[in-house]
Amino acid sequence: MSSVDLKYIASLVDDARLQDSNAFASLFAITYEEQYKLAYSYLWDKSLVQDTLLDIYLNALHSLRRLTRSKDFIKWMNEMNVEACEILAEARDIEPPAGRPKIPPFPLADAERLLEYIFMEEGRRPNSIPLATLIEYNEYRMQRYTLQKYLILTVVLCFATAPVFLINPTIHLDIDKVATNLGLLTYRFTVDTFIPVDTATATIDGKEVPVLQDGKRSYYILPTSNGKLEVQVNFANRRTATDTASVSGIDRDVPKIVSNRVENGKIFLYLKDDGSGVFWKKIYAINSGGSRIQPDSFNGIIGEVIFDFSDPYLNVYIPDRSGNVLHAVINHK
Repeated sequence: MSSVDLKYIASLVDDARLQDSNAFASLFAITYEEQYKLAYSYLWDKSLVQDTLLDIYLNALHSLRRLTRSKDFIKWMNEMNVEACEILAEARDIEPPAGRPKIPPFPLADAERLLEYIFMEEGRRPNSIPLATLIEYNEYRMQRYTLQKYLILTVVLCFATAPVFLINPTIHLDIDKVATNLGLLTYRFTVDTFIPVDTATATIDGKEVPVLQDGKRSYYILPTSNGKLEVQVNFANRRTATDTASVSGIDRDVPKIVSNRVENGKIFLYLKDDGSGVFWKKIYAINSGGSRIQPDSFNGIIGEVIFDFSDPYLNVYIPDRSGNVLHAVINHK
């Protein structure tokens, strides 16, 4: 939904904390389509998206009491969704399809089954009000909220039409220390004007990253790589505001070889990475003849990768999930 009444969201969260299944179903009705689209933009597979939605809504229902501020429910869901999707997309090497095709709709029947399964898995009584009815009511409720906003805006514009088009809005991009201290590197920016925002986009070294909204004029970004973060906001008065920041909090340390051993013509390497983790599927070596060879096997649980070691030496390349690569030259002793 384009407009969100945070007070209404907070009241539903408070009721859901008191085991009100209809309140949680209303939260689901308000958010599931946007969460579906967000997950689909990362995973591009309906079954993976549905599994991800099941996980994040189960976690929300189970952990609702740990949400510090009730009005932050949508922000909380967005963060869980992005984190889950990024991990799954990396684990499965998911790349966006060419041309980024249109996201298919999420049928109401599928959403109803998903909501029913969420309550069943959590051992909670299901909602007594049908999901379709909750969706209609919430749309009506949000439309009233949006109408009130536009009536206020219309009155303001009637008195200040000319000056509005002369205003040069600004934005302020800063690191969110609270979220970052909790382990999730987050940048936040706020808009310092009442002028409506048309679009808000962000890139890191030219690569687009999602911009998420959690308030009337408050937006946040979850960087996935280091580099120059640039934000651009386009306003209804055709003005543009930009700001930049240097992202350096993402893992830059290469993986480490903790130990190794040679046995039966094989070399066993034991690896460790305290940051984003070893990207096991991307490990490879170049032999003395210049040919690229893949590992015989790897085991991420015990941190082991095995190569054939019949050559005089190997150039081994070990990446992590942040793009850092360890290059090790291994010779026979």
